[in-house]
Amino acid sequence: MVVNLSGRFYLEKGIEERLGKEFLDRINKEGYIDVTNKSGNVLYTVTKESLMERLNTDMHATSLSISKECSFFTVHGSADEIIPVEDAYEFAKHIPTHKLCVVEGADHCYTRHRKELSDAVVGFITSKKRL
Repeated sequence: MVVNLSGRFYLEKGIEERLGKEFLDRINKEGYIDVTNKSGNVLYTVTKESLMERLNTDMHATSLSISKECSFFTVHGSADEIIPVEDAYEFAKHIPTHKLCVVEGADHCYTRHRKELSDAVVGFITSKKRL
């Protein structure tokens, strides 16, 4: 079972917005980039190796390789400002066992839609436990 929350299908997108315009120069010079939150706390580190792994991942091929025995559920907000909801539709298009729940008006962090998010995920997991 896979539960995908606001996942990105097109992995080549969103990098500059997240890492900055000069991300490639910085990663080549420093060897890594620390991604921080608004408070300056490091959330994660991007190395050249991890960046190249992301850029070389073919989500279309990966999606097609998911077993037909695997239940796959995506929840995505219709107002996601970081990852477009269209990415969720791509997962749905390529994964035969995919179920999609678009939460109307929800942003990337489901700021005002936490109950809808939790209800959707718990409902999906519960429905699979009965089978």
